[in-house]
Amino acid sequence: MKFALALAVALLATAALARTAGPARPMAPGFDRAAALAKVYDELANAPREQEARRAVGKLWAIWYMTPDEASADLMNKGVQAIRYADYATALDHFTKVIERHSRYAEGWNQRAHAQFLRRAWQR
Repeated sequence: MKFALALAVALLATAALARTAGPARPMAPGFDRAAALAKVYDELANAPREQEARRAVGKLWAIWYMTPDEASADLMNKGVQAIRYADYATALDHFTKVIERHSRYAEGWNQRAHAQFLRRAWQR
């Protein structure tokens, strides 16, 4: 169990750097995010091999990238694209708009913090 937890933390850190979740998309009506996350966390905790753990991490990112609406998905995707081109000011603008639309959407905050880190704007 300790190995699974250590592996999960390592994989999450790696995934956070790689950002390979794919494009953001709006959450389907009636989608039970909490139940889906619980299922994937269980898969991750019980993954017998690294390959299965990586697959579970990919599922986590897919869930985390689900946005409250289509406009937010578009903004998230534009922000991630801006990061890929090292246009951090544009990325921050897009992620800030996501946060203004949906302040409880954690991945908007996470991506904005990521852009600030890449821009070396720790104190902002």
